Amino acid sequence: CCIAIAQSNIHIIIELCLEHLEKKELTVLDSNSRALIKKADLHLCFQKKPELHKRFFTVLNQITTWDHDDSRLILSLLQQFSKPTKEIVSGIVPVCSFSMKPYLNSDSRATLESILRSRFITNLYMLFDAVWIWCYQKSDDYADHVLRKMIIEKKMKQKLEKVSVEYVKAFWSDSWTDRMKELVLNCKELMSNDDNTSKMTVIREFPRDQFVKEMFSKNNIFRFMLPNTSTAADQVFELTLSASEDGNPDLFSIQWRRLLDKPTGNDSTHLPTLHFALRIFEDEEWRVLPISWCGKPTCDKTMKFWNWGYLKFHDEYDITEDDMILGSDGYVYWDETLQICCDRPVQLVCLQVD
Repeated sequence: CCIAIAQSNIHIIIELCLEHLEKKELTVLDSNSRALIKKADLHLCFQKKPELHKRFFTVLNQITTWDHDDSRLILSLLQQFSKPTKEIVSGIVPVCSFSMKPYLNSDSRATLESILRSRFITNLYMLFDAVWIWCYQKSDDYADHVLRKMIIEKKMKQKLEKVSVEYVKAFWSDSWTDRMKELVLNCKELMSNDDNTSKMTVIREFPRDQFVKEMFSKNNIFRFMLPNTSTAADQVFELTLSASEDGNPDLFSIQWRRLLDKPTGNDSTHLPTLHFALRIFEDEEWRVLPISWCGKPTCDKTMKFWNWGYLKFHDEYDITEDDMILGSDGYVYWDETLQICCDRPVQLVCLQVD
């Protein structure tokens, strides 16, 4: 039972084995320790938990008696490192989710313009996410031709790629955010109808409460594929989530990396730019919910009720600032929140920007 539960967390099996060996002060492997070692993925442990990997072999070094079966077992462990595997070619790329807190204390047009000038914006998807969140929060009619001109100027100055028409069309809608969509959807300088940029890849889909568990409450690894326009083979990626341990928002992070079937020996291989968002099913359609300006997920002190920026993954209305576990961003006051219903599926999706 313990082994079945531990399969989703690579370190648990090895920690169980170490606890068993150290507690009993074993100098030989018994049937329980062999069973645990057989289930361990040491290759993955070496990548994700190198200190635990080192400790594991330190403890094994204290085994003084090895029989024939033990030797075969150790040989199988060594084979984990010698068999062909997908190589990580270009390091880890963080998935950035910036805080809107500095921009939410004013309704002025100047504040919106300061968002557009933000150094954090490195692609138009991030910019459109920020403008959509601003319009949703402030419900002010700033979606006009001056705003569109500013967006075009930023795109030209930073040489940013166009945004998928399908992405903007799919934004969750209300009267104010719809005005923002109307402003840009027919702008040829900003929009792309290229099929390759319009495809949103679903990384995972969960019911709301399961989404919270898989995304916020535990470490996780998701593998997903994106179509590769330059070769026949799809590109394989790995998304790593580090949980908010004990509810601490500052410990939460998302990172991704690309995997290749064959070693290239070239760390300068071009990496695509990926953009991540959420989708929920609303009015018979999948609607995009931007997350690139949501900051870190936060929860109450019971760790039952979670928010991610303006998104509420619970049904409680009486939670106050004093109830929350806060990180370095402190408490962020959102004018408008969007509640994800408990029976609604939530998708984590990504697009390839370039």
